[in-house]
Formats: sequence, C-alpha cells, structure tokens
Amino acid sequence: MHQRNMSSSVPETARLHKDHGRSGIDAARGIHAQQALRCIFLSGNQDEATRFALLPCDTIAFVGKPVLPVVLKRALQKAEGLTDV
Repeated sequence: MHQRNMSSSVPETARLHKDHGRSGIDAARGIHAQQALRCIFLSGNQDEATRFALLPCDTIAFVGKPVLPVVLKRALQKAEGLTDV
C-alpha cells in the first residue's frame, strides 16, 4: 500500500478568500492544475453553472451552503475512503 508523505508542503485543507480577486472556482482550478489535488467544494451557489465550472477540478464532493452536518459528514467520509494512508 502506498503511504503519503505527511510532511509534504501541501496543506491537507485550504481556506480560500475572494479578497484576492480570485473566485473559489478559479482557486480550485489552480490548485488542481498545479498540485493535482481534489477538493470538497463548498458554495452558496448551487446552480448547474457552478457545478459545470468545477468539472475540470474533479471535485470529491460539492456541498451547498448553508452546510448540513449530514451532507458534510458524507463528503468527508467519501474523501476518507479515497485515501490510501
């Protein structure tokens, strides 16, 4: 079984802010393109256009705001099931 290097410089979580002129979608695309990282994307925009814009990011899950604990738990369990640590 492959072990991940837990001391890598890539954070396990990233919190993104729009105050730097980038949307969350742009940031997710950049992270995925540069690091090949997948994410659980949280957004108040639950429309199809937002979901379509995230397709290149290969997101693990899309969680709408307001966040329901059961939905977030499912997304986290899905992400956990993808790890090989």
